[in-house]
Amino acid sequence: MRRGLFSILGIIIAVSLATSCTQIPVHFEFGTAENPDGETIYVDSRGFIINGKREIPVAGEMHYQRVPSSEWRNELLKMKAGGVTIVSTYVFWNITEPQEGKMDFSGNNNIRGFIEECGRCGLKVLLRPGPWAHGEWIYGGLPEWLVDKSFSEPENYSLRSISPGFIGATKRYFNALGEETKGLRWKEGGPIIGLQVDNESAGPWEYLRTLKNIAIEAGFDLPFYTRTGCPDVIENGDSAELLLPLGGNYVDGFWCGYEDAPEWFRLSFEFKELAWNADPEDSTLQIKSTSTKWDCPAPGLKYPKLMCELGSGMTPAYHRRINIHDNDIRASVITRLGIGCNMPGYFMYHGGTDPWSPNGTLAECRESKYTNSNDLPRRSYDFQAPLGECGKPNLWYHHLRLINQFLHDWGDELSEMDFHQEVASEIRSAIRRNGESGYVFVNNHERMRQMGTNNLNFSGQDIAVPDGESFFFPYGMKFKTLDIDWATAQPFCKTSSSIYFAAVKGIDAKLCIDGNIIAPELDKPYEIDGDTIVIMSPDKSLKAYKVDDKVLFSDGIIYKDEEKIMSETWEKDSDITASAKKIKEENISRVPEMRSGTPLFPKDNELNKAASWSLEIPKDMCSDEWFIAVSYRGDIAQVWVDDVMVEDNFWNGKTMYIRASDLAGKTAIINILPLPKGFPLYLQKEQREQLTNAEKGYLCSIDSIHMVHRVRKEIR
Repeated sequence: MRRGLFSILGIIIAVSLATSCTQIPVHFEFGTAENPDGETIYVDSRGFIINGKREIPVAGEMHYQRVPSSEWRNELLKMKAGGVTIVSTYVFWNITEPQEGKMDFSGNNNIRGFIEECGRCGLKVLLRPGPWAHGEWIYGGLPEWLVDKSFSEPENYSLRSISPGFIGATKRYFNALGEETKGLRWKEGGPIIGLQVDNESAGPWEYLRTLKNIAIEAGFDLPFYTRTGCPDVIENGDSAELLLPLGGNYVDGFWCGYEDAPEWFRLSFEFKELAWNADPEDSTLQIKSTSTKWDCPAPGLKYPKLMCELGSGMTPAYHRRINIHDNDIRASVITRLGIGCNMPGYFMYHGGTDPWSPNGTLAECRESKYTNSNDLPRRSYDFQAPLGECGKPNLWYHHLRLINQFLHDWGDELSEMDFHQEVASEIRSAIRRNGESGYVFVNNHERMRQMGTNNLNFSGQDIAVPDGESFFFPYGMKFKTLDIDWATAQPFCKTSSSIYFAAVKGIDAKLCIDGNIIAPELDKPYEIDGDTIVIMSPDKSLKAYKVDDKVLFSDGIIYKDEEKIMSETWEKDSDITASAKKIKEENISRVPEMRSGTPLFPKDNELNKAASWSLEIPKDMCSDEWFIAVSYRGDIAQVWVDDVMVEDNFWNGKTMYIRASDLAGKTAIINILPLPKGFPLYLQKEQREQLTNAEKGYLCSIDSIHMVHRVRKEIR
């Protein structure tokens, strides 16, 4: 027996206050949508139609210039195993054209090699070449020679404008990218399906239109073009189909001050129909529009709810030490899907490492000539991403994989379902429905805030939702011969013979099938009418991967490499604390230089006050498969080999990982700058308590060092 929406929730919904999209979807007209094999990609006001079928693609950001080229293939396959179908990537212009007129596509700048690898891995590509990228990169990726010209010849080289010099340089850069990627565009049989012009730009439209035309002239005739940020009022009657706006949503921001949770980030945990939740006053993001929805001012049109910066982590800045927790990311994704997002685009999905520059940092810094709002680590761009700087998975890699696999298997149905804001329940929730089928999305988590236990009445089931949990439950779901009226478990995947659900911690997993309520034993197949239902326990579900119509389980990552099924685990090995010998004591006399009420990154005379440890590891461990995990406390840590800084870290309570191959059998020096009590920077509660309780009045210690072995092996 099917139940309607109202009886399923067991609550009263004020229909007059509900939001829904009822207009007929309108197609957007961009470039060539068909490839030589007859495959097509179209976009309309609901989302993507791929080969005639609606899909919810999953985009994940990885910057090829920040990941060793030798690692590209394995890391891309791990992204794919996590559910990513589109790889989005910035191109940083300043290291692509370090000298005016001289392009460098060698080594980690080999954009062609990276995109070809994406294609071989079965991944599509969304290219984000700028010209301004941001990405916490110095000058936002603009070449220094171009920045210098903007000061010496401002009228001719006004940055991010249609001034002749800037546009001429941009055209040369785009033409070089077009030549380098010839044959790799979708219409040529390649994986590049979309291109973003500039980044986080409020316009004017004349500038964005000019960039799009330059890209097309350079050969980028593609199924769609995008811009990041919410849409502004369209000027001069321009078509709304010029660029797709892709939204962003972060749970915290390195660019903020000393608050625990700036008010606008709370929106990440509510079912609010927002396109971008960053501070509208923020000058770094260049967001000047006050519009916060995907609504388009052109009559009868509405942008699809697509995202390219759904924050799946956050980097710490020198003045703000963000420590992301697993529930933060999961809850944010649940709320975005609940309000109707039809493409999650995770930023960052894979962390990286900035190239070493002996002449100065390539990271955004407050002493630079342009984009100088924040000090970022000189090397590390881990971003606390699902796959970290070295490719080690965080817990949310597994939580997001459960969601992404669901989108792959049920995305065609979900994309047709409208968002309805629920207004009468005591717990944050929303509904996406199409007729008598749909999903209830629930979030009982907010970053650094206790929510307590809140009640949900779902199809007559009174459910006490534990603090910190977020999930979605289906109703009116069909699987083969089964009519699943509702389930109090989250759907994961379906195979040719079985349907899998993931139980939620603290909630009894039940299903109602044809009016009969059943509670199968967790992790045991349940047979009904020739079909199989499996409800996985919360812990078991985090080990589940769907591979070749089967569900496999692993404590690590399972990914497919052509016909091989591979397993990757990260295993703690020998403790080498004894090999770290303190060779220099710390000096705690520090007076930070301040600007706009926040401390600047320390000058050399301050860095010289760091304590130092020498670190030696066996030569046979100086390989690509070994890493050094350093748990420390202090202000910042820097790891040097000879005159090269191989790693650095702003302390936020998390472990720092170092590639053992960077040590190359040499003695490394770990410098840790002491962090005195009362030092003016933001720490989260746990780290602030450690500093407050520091017996010496400061923190400066290495608590543990151990080797971590990345083990890859074929399991089929």
